[in-house]
Amino acid sequence: TCQKSGLTDGSHKLEAFICDNNYNCTVATWYITVDATAPVISNAQPTGTLNSTSATISASFSDGAGTGIDASSANVALDGVNVNSTCGISTEGVSCASGVLGEGAHEVQIEVYDLAGNRLQEKITTAAKSPKVVTGPATQVKKSSAKLSGTVNPNGLSTTARFEYGKNSGVYTRKTRAKKMTGDSDVPVNNTIRGLSPGKKYYYRLAAENNAGASYGSELSFTTLKR
Repeated sequence: TCQKSGLTDGSHKLEAFICDNNYNCTVATWYITVDATAPVISNAQPTGTLNSTSATISASFSDGAGTGIDASSANVALDGVNVNSTCGISTEGVSCASGVLGEGAHEVQIEVYDLAGNRLQEKITTAAKSPKVVTGPATQVKKSSAKLSGTVNPNGLSTTARFEYGKNSGVYTRKTRAKKMTGDSDVPVNNTIRGLSPGKKYYYRLAAENNAGASYGSELSFTTLKR
């Protein structure tokens, strides 16, 4: 019995010699592969802030020591729930069905073993993005009404938008009915407000909210006609 420490990962050649008293000798040669290094998970996606729920969960697998990836050991969990049934898994990586994410922030956990039993687990996180809001000008201003405008980019999440307005800056005592929208491009928002007082200055802004939070456009103002 021999013991050797410090073997590096990779293939090693072993030889054993044995001779009898008449010097008849036999040589036995065999090879072993040492793999004490965990596999590598790379190019894990998605990460960071997303503006679409159609992002695909994916990652690449590799095993530098050469024993190979055990594809049957791979597991993908989304927010703690196994989603392997929505994924294609091979020795080269994993790719899950588009649209599995849903709205909001998420944690994706990918786990894989190599054929030597070394394990690697990697977590990636995504964040939802609050809407982008731009308050536009007031038009068609009359004695008791005005048309407010603006744009909202929902950033891929279901979003509601409304105008807030009042007679004092920063104090919005009235709101328009909420408009629902989705997508990842600018959506025009227009609303005609009525019941205003003639010859009065009004302050307003466009507000929008989704699962990631609320956003507000800049405050603008207009003055209704006296007559």
